[in-house]
Amino acid sequence: MNELRDLKIEGIGSSYGGEYNRVKLEGMTTIKDNLKCISFSSQGMCKCEAELIADDIRIEGTFRSRGNIKAKKINIEGIAKFEDCSINSDEINAEGVIKCNELSADNIKIEGVCRAEKVFGESIEINPKLGRKKGFFDFFNNYDISKVELIECTELKADGLSADTIRASKVKLGRYCEVNLVEYSEAIDIHPSAKIKELIKI
Repeated sequence: MNELRDLKIEGIGSSYGGEYNRVKLEGMTTIKDNLKCISFSSQGMCKCEAELIADDIRIEGTFRSRGNIKAKKINIEGIAKFEDCSINSDEINAEGVIKCNELSADNIKIEGVCRAEKVFGESIEINPKLGRKKGFFDFFNNYDISKVELIECTELKADGLSADTIRASKVKLGRYCEVNLVEYSEAIDIHPSAKIKELIKI
């Protein structure tokens, strides 16, 4: 059985996909076809035009993808945009800005800003880190607030979150939260400054 080879790109370059052991990208890189590997690391600016599957994904810098992402663990530091695609992982840790259509993982921790249509998980924590300089978040309007249409999970803890609907067993909403509908089944903790239009225990 042939062992998987490693792939390393430094500077400006492209990958036409394939299956690898370790993939390490540094600089300005483009992934042009489906890529599968054990570990994936991107530092700098990376554009992914296809599906990415890996056990471990680490992103530092700017990452843009048009293909679905599947992994066991994802770590993001910087700005990540996933256009018309979904992200599925066991664990997601993001520090900075993440934008996607659908985000799904057992454990999700976001320290920064999240913009998504749907977020699904077991344990979800969103913390905007309001002490950051505004310039870092000029990527979006209302730079310090996460905006999600639908969140479904077992336990949610959030600050700086604007959402249409939240469905969870346990919900804790802190400062700068504004939600149209919260449905919970076990426990609820809402900061006095949070704005909730409708609260339902199910």
